This record gives sequence, C-alpha cells and structure tokens, in this order.
Amino acid sequence: MSLHQNLNSNKHSNILALSPQRTLLYAELNAYGEINPSQYIVLCHSLEGSATGLYISSSIQEQFAFHNFVKDDEMLFVLSEYERHMADFCQAFSTEFEQLFAVAPDVYFAAAKLYWHYKAAC
Repeated sequence: MSLHQNLNSNKHSNILALSPQRTLLYAELNAYGEINPSQYIVLCHSLEGSATGLYISSSIQEQFAFHNFVKDDEMLFVLSEYERHMADFCQAFSTEFEQLFAVAPDVYFAAAKLYWHYKAAC
C-alpha cells in the first residue's frame, strides 16, 4: 500500500494530511503496515520549498519537553534523534520517497545525518 493510500484509508489527524507544504517523515506502523498516528514527524515547507519546521506528536513532545511545532535547534535535535526511525519508515515507502527527493531513503538519510550533526555543532 502506498503512503497516500495508507493515509487516506484511515482517519488521521489533519496534521498528517500530506500537501506540497507537508511531508510525513516518520510515523509508527502497526502490525498490518498501517499508520498509527500516536507518534509522527511531519516536515513543513514554505511555498518556496524551504524547510520551516517540524510538527511532532505529543509522545515526542513529552519525551523532549518541546511544543508541537519545532524549528531551528530543536528541529535539528529531533531530526538527529529520529534519523534511524525516519530512514526505516521512508524505506517502507521508498518509491514515493524517491519520486519526491530523487534519491533513495538510505542514501538521503546517510547524508542528512552528517549534515544535521554538522549544523548542530556550529
């Protein structure tokens, strides 16, 4: 099942509704491969395509004492902490990921991890 089919097959919160300004980077999958909206990370973009921040689930908010929308250093922290989860999730939907980012998820996240650690150290 594609990511869009998965999201449309169940009633999920509006925050998980995909759009040109929102990309689901991570969500828990249940035993049937369906999205469980209890834990998620949604990347938000401006109309120009620049990353503006992340919407994160309440469980991630509680884990790090963050608000539901994070940006800047908090965004980098969440991305770094959840890099493996996001890579695994996106690998499950690799065809759609490659259409969107023009690179396989494992390649993207390997490079992104290095970049996020570099940015956090600056």
